[in-house]
Amino acid sequence: MRHGFLMRSVGRLLQTDEKPVAVALMWTRHRWMMPYTAAVSVAVIFLATAGGVEFWSTRLGIGAAGAIVAATATTNYSVLARTTRGLLLCRAGRVRQVATAIVERLPEGTPISRTGGNLITGEWDVGDRSYSVPRRHERAMEQIVRP
Repeated sequence: MRHGFLMRSVGRLLQTDEKPVAVALMWTRHRWMMPYTAAVSVAVIFLATAGGVEFWSTRLGIGAAGAIVAATATTNYSVLARTTRGLLLCRAGRVRQVATAIVERLPEGTPISRTGGNLITGEWDVGDRSYSVPRRHERAMEQIVRP
C-alpha cells in the first residue's frame, strides 16, 4: 500500500506524457547525526531533570524521544524513480513516504550499484552519493538498474 502511495506521488510530479516504472525510497544521514543526536538526548534529559521529572526511566524515555526527533531532523529522504523518459531523483517527505519535488533528472548512464547492506537496509551508490534503501524497496532498485 505504501509503495502505491509513493508511485502515485511520483506520477503527480511528472509531465503528462511520462509515467513512473519503478520507484524506491532512499535516505542519507548528515555526517554529524550521531553526535548531534547524543547531544540532544543529553540536553533533553538535563532539562527533564531540571524540570522536576523524578524517575530516571521517565527521563530516559524523554531523552530517547528527543534523540528520535534529532535523528529525523538530520536525515534527508529521497526517491529514485525510473520513468518512461529516464531517471529522476526526487525529494521525499520526512514523515510520509511520498515524493514532494523533482530535484534533478539523472543522465541515463548514471552508475547505480549496491555496495553492501544488512538485514534491514541495503547500501546503494547513485552517481557519487551513497544512500540507504529499506529492504522492501530492493526489488524496485533492481528494476531501476535494469531498464
